[in-house]
Amino acid sequence: MAVGEKEIFGEIVQGVEASSQLITRYTFLAILYIGPSTSARDELEMAFIRLCSKVLVFLIEAKCYFQTSTEKRMLRSAFHAFENCQMKQIEAQERRVAGLRALADAEDTKSTGRTSWPFSCLWSLWKSPFFE
Repeated sequence: MAVGEKEIFGEIVQGVEASSQLITRYTFLAILYIGPSTSARDELEMAFIRLCSKVLVFLIEAKCYFQTSTEKRMLRSAFHAFENCQMKQIEAQERRVAGLRALADAEDTKSTGRTSWPFSCLWSLWKSPFFE
């Protein structure tokens, strides 16, 4: 929970940065996983949509924050603390997507008899610090 204007500003900037990484990462993931319809992939697609909508809501709130004059932001921060609920919801949805991705991998393995190693390898490479 941020109290001062600098802390609020910092949290929102970090949220915007995290959102830009999420958009890039999950666009790549959607390309890999959205395909032939299965129950797990359908759920994964809906989870992608929910994640993207939560990211967009956060970015709209961040835009509104940055469009407000510094004086108004400072006055407002003097009277109430800031807790970024949107980023918590985004993180929860991201965990849900990760679980559904594992389920889709397991479903692919069961139906084809082999692991979807290209997806797993590409995903682990994408999650490496070099790309973050």
